[in-house]
Amino acid sequence: MMMMTVMVTVMTMMMVMTVMVTVMTVMVTVM
Repeated sequence: MMMMTVMVTVMTMMMVMTVMVTVMTVMVTVM
C-alpha cells in the first residue's frame, strides 16, 4: 500500500517537472 502511494507521488512529480520544463522552453522560444 505504502509503496503504491510513493510510486504514484514520484510519477506525478516527474510529470509536473517535465511539463514545467516544456512550458519554460516554449516561453523562451516565443520570446
